[in-house]
Amino acid sequence: MARYLAKTRTLVPDALRRWCDQMGVMELPEATVRNLECTLEGITRRARYQLDFTVNGLQFRGKVSYTDDRCKYKMRLIWPNGAKGPEITSVAELSAALAGDPG
Repeated sequence: MARYLAKTRTLVPDALRRWCDQMGVMELPEATVRNLECTLEGITRRARYQLDFTVNGLQFRGKVSYTDDRCKYKMRLIWPNGAKGPEITSVAELSAALAGDPG
């Protein structure tokens, strides 16, 4: 279990890097990583992490999950008032979200 946890924790920056590539962000931001879950159920291993990071002055919160060797991630914009914003997967979505900024 400890080995699996260590392995998935090294994959967290990879998910963040992939998202940054989609967004055209050149430099990987510093992220605070929190372990939400790490379990072994029979032969299925699962780990989930929460990331908090800032890009160009905008705050984001991400969830990264791994089941065996499959990785999924969601990155959300966090408004200045602390409310959860929309999931952001492209520059166009970010622009649309910022145009309708409630905060």
